[in-house]
Amino acid sequence: MHKKKRSGKLSVWAVPLWLIAFFLVSCGETETKNEKKAAQPSTDHPASKLIQGFHLPSYHAGSISTSAEFVSYGCKKLALSAPFTDEEMDVLLKHAQQKAEEYAIPIYMEKELLVTRLFSPTIAEGKTVILFAYNQDILDEYMALKEFKRKAVEDGKLEEVEEEIAWRFGRLLSYTDETIDRLLRENNQEQE
Repeated sequence: MHKKKRSGKLSVWAVPLWLIAFFLVSCGETETKNEKKAAQPSTDHPASKLIQGFHLPSYHAGSISTSAEFVSYGCKKLALSAPFTDEEMDVLLKHAQQKAEEYAIPIYMEKELLVTRLFSPTIAEGKTVILFAYNQDILDEYMALKEFKRKAVEDGKLEEVEEEIAWRFGRLLSYTDETIDRLLRENNQEQE
């Protein structure tokens, strides 16, 4: 039997077949870097010292689910998520959108949370907070309050309306008067 001699050259199909194989293998890798990082147990959250195998993204996902449910049932008009980094948002955004759809509520990814005397001014600095609203009117009311503050700053009248803004925001968050009073006292002491 006559054996065919191989030349040192690659077949015209070798490179395209290699590229196709590489493409098929890499298509199976759908996790982003942030998703891979999120899969690791968390150790920098206080709960990680109390709960073995504590997983921060799961904790945040539960919080998102709860916020959406509370708002949809009318327990709160507006709820705020924890402040999230961009990496955390990459991991949690689809879950938040799915919960908003499930509970038929609007959500808004707020990159510049309204700063009032209710909370530390740096609480969400450089982070995104998910707003969960009972309906679009509530989101519109929040946006109008932000505009009201922007205009007061522009007109040099913020000091005159700062407490009003905090009270209006607190009421949007369905806080009791006692809670709003307490937060204002606590944050005034921290800022002094």
